[in-house]
Amino acid sequence: MSVLDVLWEDRDVRFDVSSQQMKTRPGEVLIDCLDSIEDTKGNNGDRGRLLVTNLRIIWHSLALPRVNLSIGYNCILNITTRTANSSI
Repeated sequence: MSVLDVLWEDRDVRFDVSSQQMKTRPGEVLIDCLDSIEDTKGNNGDRGRLLVTNLRIIWHSLALPRVNLSIGYNCILNITTRTANSSI
């Protein structure tokens, strides 16, 4: 197993990862934590938390923490932000 196989956090997009994979790995630093972030694409109406680290962006549902998304920075091509009026 190579180092690239072990260090997946900055290279993969993963859905519904285990609680162990949600934890920061050695060397991964939490930069910011944003609350009341709604995933309007896959889980419309589901409020969650967005964690920004030096390796990835993690979103997880507050109601169902097993519903989550981890996006490694090497997978990001561009970023767009918008403010929306939520139905919740």
